[in-house]
Amino acid sequence: MKLARCSYYTAVEWGAFTIFAVMTVVLLTQLVRPHLARQKVNKAVSLVAGELRFARHYAVKHKKFTAVLIPTAQDDNFGGVTNPRYKASALRICTLGEAPTPDATRKNFQGRFDSYVSDRGSWRFLPRSVFVGYTDTFGEHGKSGVGNRCNVVNGVPFPEAASTHSINNVRALIFSPNGAAVGSAQGANPGTRDTYISMLSAVIRNERQLWPLNERNTVTIIVNRLSGKLKFN
Repeated sequence: MKLARCSYYTAVEWGAFTIFAVMTVVLLTQLVRPHLARQKVNKAVSLVAGELRFARHYAVKHKKFTAVLIPTAQDDNFGGVTNPRYKASALRICTLGEAPTPDATRKNFQGRFDSYVSDRGSWRFLPRSVFVGYTDTFGEHGKSGVGNRCNVVNGVPFPEAASTHSINNVRALIFSPNGAAVGSAQGANPGTRDTYISMLSAVIRNERQLWPLNERNTVTIIVNRLSGKLKFN
């Protein structure tokens, strides 16, 4: 009887321990998950900032207009690319054949692709579930209204220089040979605002819409249009 009694209490105690262990794991998961998501966003910020700084340095050194291509979550020719791996999460540096020209209709600057910068290799990708979102100065190409404008590069061979497929209107941050950043639109005037580039945890729905997972888990890089230097917010 003592053995049976001992086994009974052991089973009860084991059940209580199991419930406690499960609750502990759930609690720790809830505490750790936001921290891990924040780490991924911070890693994305470091990657984007590094590409922006390199592009600015390259533009000054080689006296060429240089762009950081960051496609939106839209499809080909609408600011982004149809390939889901590249939607709002890929970067690549290229040079322009000439100075970008203002578009009075879309209130942005249009650049023409010249060549990819081989020093930087191929496309670079943000951590999974982290995207470059939309701001009123770095948004969706062709979006109606005053906001959500972005400068773009046309004639981009995708994904590589040897590709026969090319894309127009790829969202981009463009640096001039003097190190300044080609600004975004202020009202009807393109090029008169600093550019705000935001990284956030999100998912893509309906193949082209970004849905934030936690809007507080967002970091924004502000690119000064006059100096081309970065500030973090």
